[in-house]
Amino acid sequence: GGAGVAPAVPPAASKTAKPPKFALDGKKWAVEHQVGQRTLVIEDVNPKQTVYVYNCVDCVVRIEGKPNAITFDACAKTAAVFEDVLATCELVNCKSMQVQCLGSVPTVSIDKVDGCQVFLGPKSFGAELLTAKSSEVNVVCVPGEGAAPDDEPTETPVPEQFVTKRSADGKWTTAPFGGH
Repeated sequence: GGAGVAPAVPPAASKTAKPPKFALDGKKWAVEHQVGQRTLVIEDVNPKQTVYVYNCVDCVVRIEGKPNAITFDACAKTAAVFEDVLATCELVNCKSMQVQCLGSVPTVSIDKVDGCQVFLGPKSFGAELLTAKSSEVNVVCVPGEGAAPDDEPTETPVPEQFVTKRSADGKWTTAPFGGH
């Protein structure tokens, strides 16, 4: 007797693409599953609202107003331009991102991100950058209006490797590996 015919298994790549979403969902602006959209603008965002950008590829998202927080999750080759953020701008599980803050942001959190340029203007030079499990992260400080003509943006790579040593007094300290 012959063996039964095995059922055809569809390749994993053909999983159904989810429909794009761009909507205010309660207090959350949801921008999801967008591809190649370079003119996404979220207007009149207020501090009671958050912006959540998920699974977008090759997009540009402009956020006008001041949300409580902005999150980019599982995005690739996507750029964000925003003015002010009350709390934090967070990137998680992303690749090849560009983030530009034109106003002020207290904290930029970068977690499991491969490739990210963070552009900060003078109002956000005091921002904290929290990075974990990320590579190729650069911070670019952009001079403000009225800066000297020879003031150029300064780019600083964020260290990816660290060395932790025990000192004579028994305390452990961590510093960037290959620090200057």
